[in-house]
Amino acid sequence: NVTDPARNLTARFTGWADIGLTKQGEDQAIAAGRALQSAVEKGILPSNESPTDGRGRVPAIDVVFCSLLKRSSDTMDIILEETNLAERMSIPKKGKENTTPPSSKYHYLVPIVHSWRLNERHYGALVGLSKEGAERLYGKVRLTRWRDSWDVPPPPMPLEMVKRWGRENHCQPVTIVKKGDSGRTCVFDPASVGMQHHGGVNVTGSTKAGVRILEHGGKKKKRTDANDLDVKIPKISCVGNNVTFMPPSESLRDTYERFLPLWIQGIAPHLRAGRTVLVIGHANTIRSMLFAIDSEIVTKANSKKVKIPSALPLVY
Repeated sequence: NVTDPARNLTARFTGWADIGLTKQGEDQAIAAGRALQSAVEKGILPSNESPTDGRGRVPAIDVVFCSLLKRSSDTMDIILEETNLAERMSIPKKGKENTTPPSSKYHYLVPIVHSWRLNERHYGALVGLSKEGAERLYGKVRLTRWRDSWDVPPPPMPLEMVKRWGRENHCQPVTIVKKGDSGRTCVFDPASVGMQHHGGVNVTGSTKAGVRILEHGGKKKKRTDANDLDVKIPKISCVGNNVTFMPPSESLRDTYERFLPLWIQGIAPHLRAGRTVLVIGHANTIRSMLFAIDSEIVTKANSKKVKIPSALPLVY
């Protein structure tokens, strides 16, 4: 949640804007993590013994998928910390002692996959406007059509802003994998995902902790390994001369089609293998996932009417 009535922070179209959580959002994430842990203790969710001694049972989560946006990543960190699947590590910053607070990062006990395909719907020229401000500027009828129709996008973001945002890390067609420390690994062999000119993916960084992959379209070779947790990289739709970039705006259909390859090739195979997957995204990408899961209940006509509450776990 990036709103906070107590601080007069009203709801705005954020889209791909990399806004952090408010205090209210952090409290909601804490509540979500505690709800998952409570469900484990009540036997509602499957559980495992904690990889860390003395922490009891933890949710049996095999892999976590998350967007590239800070508010989603922070929500994930808080939830995993509350469920004892991540540990906060403080590292003192360089400089004189006691002059700056330590920066924090997390040590994950499960594999993490950050993907641009889980980023929120891009609201184009509406980004930054309040709902009331957008209605005054464009009129209620047009605004309602842009927000609620399946295939009508809002007006595009100005080209100069698209170019400027397109250089930001969270706006890249990137998948980042953190292997975690759970005894399971994510398989990413450059030869197996088809690195080729104007096609496939580029592995732009690789360490023992994980891999950073930039998508460029093209086909990948299929790899299976029964002994490893195989997180497959989805194919990106080519734009222009096989160049990928942040969209200037998106309809609900655009958002769904951006998310769909991650569902088909990334998330669904884990579910078919009997694994438990935690997905932390945004209202419209979670709505897209529900459309893929419950297409008879969540339809093109009513998808926008399906309410996705902030940081409230949905269990399937």
